[in-house]
Amino acid sequence: MIKTITALLPLALLTGCAALSSTTDSREISPAQNYRLADGQQITIHGAIHTRKESNGFNATRKQALTVLINGTLALQGMLHGDYTGELQGEWEGKRINALCSSNQRTEQRVYYGTLQYRYVYDVRCGMLIDGEQTVTLTF
Repeated sequence: MIKTITALLPLALLTGCAALSSTTDSREISPAQNYRLADGQQITIHGAIHTRKESNGFNATRKQALTVLINGTLALQGMLHGDYTGELQGEWEGKRINALCSSNQRTEQRVYYGTLQYRYVYDVRCGMLIDGEQTVTLTF
């Protein structure tokens, strides 16, 4: 009987740890913005940040991917740093696209089941350049 309990104990611990793991996906969308390039071409730029949070009960990781569309066509896609910053490059209709992203971290509070809780929130801004021409700033 004790051998059976000893043999099943690691399995029970692993099952309990697996129950603690979780994955959460969220998406922030920037409003579409219109811009007229120096060559006179009218464009619409918008973007999204997809965040995936994974936790195994002991450690948590967060990964962010930025996607930018120009006139409905994918122009840029890539991973941002953990603090939502980074410089990404892409190409659209033969033009070089750059996104220069920065963030401002702030604390937000809420009451959850009668307990005051705090969490960090990031305000993200991505300045967009097309062939070196500064165009719009996407906000998330």
